[in-house]
Amino acid sequence: MRFFGPDDAARLAAFERRFFPHPWTEEQFRASLGGSHFLCCGMTRGGRLAAYLSATLVAGELEILNIAVLPEHRRQGLARRLLGHVLHLARETGMTDAFLEVRASNVPALALYAGFGFREQGRRGAYYPDNREDALVLRLTCGETGGETGGTEGKNRQGAAMSMKFLDEMDISGKRILLRVDYNVPLDGGRITDDLRIRASLPTVRYALDKGASLVMCSHLGKAKGKPDPKFSLAPAAARLSELLGRPVAMASDCVGPEVEKMVAALKPGQVLMLENLRFHDGEEKNDPDFAKAMAAYGDLFVNDAFGTAHRPHASMVGFPKYAKAACAGFLLKREWEYLGQAMENPARPFVAVSGGAKVSSKLGVLKNLLSKVDRMVIGGAMANTFVAALGFGVGVSLVEPDLYEEARNILALAKERRVSIYLPVDFAVSLDAGRPLAEMKPAGVFPYQNIPPEGMILDIGPTSARLFAQVLAPAKTVVWNGPMGAFENPDFAEGSLSIARALADLEAVTVVGGGDTDVVVHKAGLADRMTFISTGGGASMEFLEGKELPAFKALKEC
Repeated sequence: MRFFGPDDAARLAAFERRFFPHPWTEEQFRASLGGSHFLCCGMTRGGRLAAYLSATLVAGELEILNIAVLPEHRRQGLARRLLGHVLHLARETGMTDAFLEVRASNVPALALYAGFGFREQGRRGAYYPDNREDALVLRLTCGETGGETGGTEGKNRQGAAMSMKFLDEMDISGKRILLRVDYNVPLDGGRITDDLRIRASLPTVRYALDKGASLVMCSHLGKAKGKPDPKFSLAPAAARLSELLGRPVAMASDCVGPEVEKMVAALKPGQVLMLENLRFHDGEEKNDPDFAKAMAAYGDLFVNDAFGTAHRPHASMVGFPKYAKAACAGFLLKREWEYLGQAMENPARPFVAVSGGAKVSSKLGVLKNLLSKVDRMVIGGAMANTFVAALGFGVGVSLVEPDLYEEARNILALAKERRVSIYLPVDFAVSLDAGRPLAEMKPAGVFPYQNIPPEGMILDIGPTSARLFAQVLAPAKTVVWNGPMGAFENPDFAEGSLSIARALADLEAVTVVGGGDTDVVVHKAGLADRMTFISTGGGASMEFLEGKELPAFKALKEC
């Protein structure tokens, strides 16, 4: 995604001529792009402009002028990403309202705008000169997050969010910032195999450095159990961050102590210091006050941007903000709050939840909370086995939780009471290789749920279930997906999960993905850029979806 300037005028005018009967001229683009109240952004594919959006920002109002996507790149979520980015920018810059006009017959566009919470404000008769069609005038209050209002609990949560301070509200020029990130990245022999969490922190890091701050960065990595362990060193993360930033990142040998204090004191504006793994000290997980005070003293400001550990009552989540001179949330933490909060409390409807993963026991709270929010629910993964077995059908030697059969039946009854449709798989991909490592298990065929072989192990949903679930998702305007549909680590049993990813990618809806390795599935499918938002939190996402207040958010609101 990029923003355009006057030099792009000819390119944009040519692009508009492909779509509109009365396109802007090159001169109009050049004059507008040279002003401060006009913005135009776009996305390329293969070096070629594939989609663009133009808008004006005047007197506190955003007006969307045009959105266009090349036919071969439609239904890939490009318009949704552009609009989401511009609306986020509008909120960040204090815009109060957003407006646009759309043809009354443009159903895909109306679905897209409804997904963001636009509501019809009026109608302009015979507005479009080519066919005298009416235009609908849509409006969105920028403080809202889309969809219908979600009741008292949602209002309270949004109100609580407003009491939190955010990085872009703080004066950070020349300040030293203690920045908590989540660099708990996977390593293979000291090599980072997935740098998603490091990349996710870059907006906060770059913003702080561009504003003339210095950064003292801290994180955990792995389960170090309160003592140094070289295999959990953050040195590879510091090196990767340095590559991404294009500037040096100094690496400390510890996170507390005299030598660290000297390195912190020597930092100059624009410099970055990475502290060693917080969990090399048991004070982190125990929320030891002395540990928290020592760390908090490193900065003029503490910024928490580690959503992945926001559900942990650790020192860096609750102790640092308590003892810091000032504290706020970084951009990643803010985005997680906004997108998950929007999905749960202010969803555009129909709202569909897709729940997968291994165990019902780990998601009981999530399922029950979602039933008070959603219109439909899809249940897959090994947790579906427990529901199928609870209904009296055999599941062979598949993973089940017999002690939760009654809970599963209660959830189905609760869904009926709340008029929420629950969809379970109707067929399964089964292996007869139970007892072997997953990588060695082979498919024995697809079986309907009534006829699972006694020696069979369910490892994925079947093709009929995949088609059914795609049909359930088709009308959705908001989707939250948590947990894969099967044992996707084995390619023979990945199709069910990949089918859900493809179905979501084709929707003109707000799609929020996170938890239970769901993000891994989406990246494996090559569809990450076609989701509205991918959460970086596993357990944190789960607890948020369960309706719990996360300790990190609570601490930031109280400081």
